[in-house]
Amino acid sequence: MRLIAFILAALILTFSAAPAWAIQATLSWTNPPSSTATGVRIDRGTGPDPVTYTSQGTVGPTVTTFNQIGLVIGTRYCYRVVEFNGFGDAPLASAPVACGTPDVPLPASGLSIIFAP
Repeated sequence: MRLIAFILAALILTFSAAPAWAIQATLSWTNPPSSTATGVRIDRGTGPDPVTYTSQGTVGPTVTTFNQIGLVIGTRYCYRVVEFNGFGDAPLASAPVACGTPDVPLPASGLSIIFAP
C-alpha cells in the first residue's frame, strides 16, 4: 500500500460580501511540489470547535483556491483541506484548519438612501 506523502502549507480563510447579502468565504493554500495527491477535498464544520465536518466539494491537485457563497453572518465556520489519491485520504491530523466568523457587512460605498415625503 502506497501512502500519500505531503504537507499542505498554511490554509488562509477570508470573508467578503459583495453584494452585502452574499457572504463568501475564500480559501487558499499552497500544494507541496512532491505531492502524490490526485485531488483535494474541502470540508467544513461549524461552531466553536467542530467535531463533525462535511465535504463541500473537491478540486484538482493543482488548484489552490476554493470559494463558497451563502454563509450566515455570525456563524463560526471552520474549513480543512484534505489531499487524496487512489489509496485514500491523507491523515486528518495533518490537514490544515482555518476558522473564522463573518461579521456584519459594511454598507457599500457611495450608497445613498433618500426618503421621499
